Amino acid sequence: MEKAVPRVFRLSNKVLKAAKNIEPKFGYGALSKIVYLRTYSRVRDYETGLREDWTDTVQRVTEGCMDMQYQHFEKNGIHWDSSQKSAEALQLFQKINEFKMSPPGRGLWGMGGAAVRQKGLNASLNNCGFISTFDMSKKVDENREPNPAYPFAYMVEMSMLGVGVGFDSLGGELNIPIHRPWHSKKNILIDDSREGWTESVRVLINSYLVPNQQTMVFDYSQLRPKGAPLKIFGGTSSGPAPLAELHDTIRDVFNSNLEITKRPTLTKRIITDIMNLCGRCVVAGGIRRYVF
Repeated sequence: MEKAVPRVFRLSNKVLKAAKNIEPKFGYGALSKIVYLRTYSRVRDYETGLREDWTDTVQRVTEGCMDMQYQHFEKNGIHWDSSQKSAEALQLFQKINEFKMSPPGRGLWGMGGAAVRQKGLNASLNNCGFISTFDMSKKVDENREPNPAYPFAYMVEMSMLGVGVGFDSLGGELNIPIHRPWHSKKNILIDDSREGWTESVRVLINSYLVPNQQTMVFDYSQLRPKGAPLKIFGGTSSGPAPLAELHDTIRDVFNSNLEITKRPTLTKRIITDIMNLCGRCVVAGGIRRYVF
């Protein structure tokens, strides 16, 4: 978990009031406005459903940028000149508000939002990421236990933050054995969080890639139902069904190889299949599923 970003900087009410009186000139008119409202306008009040207008979004992004810069200056002992930074912030706000410049889409959506401010999830501001599987046999968890499932867990976690993640299949050259989990069962209650979903995938995959593991049995009862609001990231929950389906299909991939091969090992095909299954789970229903 990254450090949350405190709210430090504020644009003046005079600047904001003046900007509110200017009608935004979206480049493609109504089409651009629809895209903005669908993708980048955040909910301000979940009880009323009130959403940001364009000036609200630009204010959030500008103040979020300045707060993050202030945090960086403070951490590194750099002098913060309030007058200079206020002038910089005003220029940034005006140029974005007038469509003379723009942050990337992820920045427009996430900068200054609750995911960064409250949870410190700065990774949610990234457009893209990458994870390699070439050293997965050497990965360990916080208890120094084998953790070859690390790349798959990374894929799930980053995808749930909205980051597009690429991967390689070099782990298929490591001859990592696939093991059948013990018949004894281990019951796991999945926490209703991004971390809970990620951890369930990690322990399931490790039960096949680490020897002498129990059979994982998941309890989905704590997961919020389909359609429930996601207050940190926005949007609504897809419910537990996509995660349960992911667990089932991961088991199918491993079990089918255990049945047809005497000494099955993790192959490039299996890595690719499971990574794609993880991606399918996150985009369940055709929209990215964000979990706080």
